[in-house]
Amino acid sequence: MEERKGIVFNIQHFSIQDGTGIRTTVFLKGCPLRCTWCANPESQQIYPELTYVKKSCINCKSCLANDPDGIVSLDDAGNVQVNPACAKKEHVAHYGAVCPAEAISVMGKEMTVAEVLHKVEQDEVFYRHSYGGMTVSGGEPLSQADFTEELLRKAKEKGIHTAIETTGFAPYPVVKRIYTHLDQIITDIKLMDDEKHKYYTGVSNELILDNFRKMRKDFPDIPVLVRTPVVPGVNDNEEEIGAIHDFVSGFPGVRYELLKFHRLGEPKYQGLGRIWEHENAELDDELYQKLVERYSL
Repeated sequence: MEERKGIVFNIQHFSIQDGTGIRTTVFLKGCPLRCTWCANPESQQIYPELTYVKKSCINCKSCLANDPDGIVSLDDAGNVQVNPACAKKEHVAHYGAVCPAEAISVMGKEMTVAEVLHKVEQDEVFYRHSYGGMTVSGGEPLSQADFTEELLRKAKEKGIHTAIETTGFAPYPVVKRIYTHLDQIITDIKLMDDEKHKYYTGVSNELILDNFRKMRKDFPDIPVLVRTPVVPGVNDNEEEIGAIHDFVSGFPGVRYELLKFHRLGEPKYQGLGRIWEHENAELDDELYQKLVERYSL
């Protein structure tokens, strides 16, 4: 039987923010949410995509001569311009191969479970000494449910501590079968107001909250960390953060952590030929610290 394959866009070694100890974080492509502040926009589509880093371009024009989708042009000064968002799926690998400077590159690679675990096991010495392990993140790992389940199951068979970073947005039977293979759950709740949640993420939060309730009933012994990114103009106030705090504090074994809004994802939108909606947003440091001190669990 052919081994399960998934689309991976990054494997980050020596991670210290994605669960206990030192971890290897496997980032999978595909997410049903479209959070306007998403720091990993390259993770949203489940298929490989192109990204273009203009500062890496050497203006050799190799891409111009190999441009089946017409995504390459020249500006008035004769410099190469690339619109990666217009590349067809079937030509993504082609474009990724024609740029000698790798200014045009492919985000997302098909890998087998065995290939991913081989890279994860390279860090095994760090796990033993730090009580770390493997974290599956994204995107949304539940979007590649079969691959995620097999990856977690085989990691557990090898004695590797397993964690997931997830929105919890999937049918509960999918959530339940994947959580069976976990030692730690990291999930995010962004807003309690359903209309706001729809506006800023593109989906209702009803499934997310209902899955959270069911998860705590079915897996009471798995430690859970809930995170909320504090985004200016979205949820940077006591009403929104307080409502999330009140919800999660009603469940035993749950920690609550606030994440500070940052701009690290902004260049990624440019590379994908997309617009970032929070270009001028700034989070008030004093307000953020006040929220952290009052609502962290």
